[in-house]
Amino acid sequence: MMEMYPGIESTKMFKVLTDCMTHRVPRKMENEFIFPNGAKGWFELRIEPVPEGILILSSEITKRKELEEELSRYRSRLEQVVAERTAECAKVTSELSRQVEEHRKMKEGLILRTVILDNAKEPIFLVNWKGEFVYANEAAYKAYGYNHDEFLNLNLRQLLRPQEQHIMEPRLKEVLEKGSLEIEALHVRKDKSLMPVKVRHSLVKTTHGQFIVSVILEVTKEHRRKTNSKSNS
Repeated sequence: MMEMYPGIESTKMFKVLTDCMTHRVPRKMENEFIFPNGAKGWFELRIEPVPEGILILSSEITKRKELEEELSRYRSRLEQVVAERTAECAKVTSELSRQVEEHRKMKEGLILRTVILDNAKEPIFLVNWKGEFVYANEAAYKAYGYNHDEFLNLNLRQLLRPQEQHIMEPRLKEVLEKGSLEIEALHVRKDKSLMPVKVRHSLVKTTHGQFIVSVILEVTKEHRRKTNSKSNS
């Protein structure tokens, strides 16, 4: 063997052959063989001790090894893809958790602001740029006589007398341009009674668009008397 394959004595296979020859125990191994033309092949070697020396049974397993290598590459790639997808899922989960937490805090904040507004003494409205109601607090329901659903189906101009409703559009436009507006007006309740009021409109910008907050102060006779008294002094 040394004459046919120079250098074989330094290979792993030769060590296994020597071990079987010396200790007289069967051995088994897989060996990669390089042919004279440079091609490579894999062989499964079963080595048995016999009276004359050792017996080597060789079975070519090149195709099986190629399949195992291909399967190993596929498994490695699959593990890499799984790891990448797991990392992506973890990132998405983390982002989703952050958004859920932000949404929770925002919801709690909205609830808190709603509670504060509902406990305010003055009627407070939130309308869009068209004057359509988006929100009204409890004081507004009591002052005007409308319930929640009725308010959300109203337009701010409907709180004015019919002959004055045309002035609401330019007022809303002025609020959108200047950011705020204070006026005195006569508002109409649900029962058609009139209510002198002082209105402070303020423009607010949110992620959902621009809205107008209207704070209403009912101008009673006592309030008018005090105001006129201050003006005269």
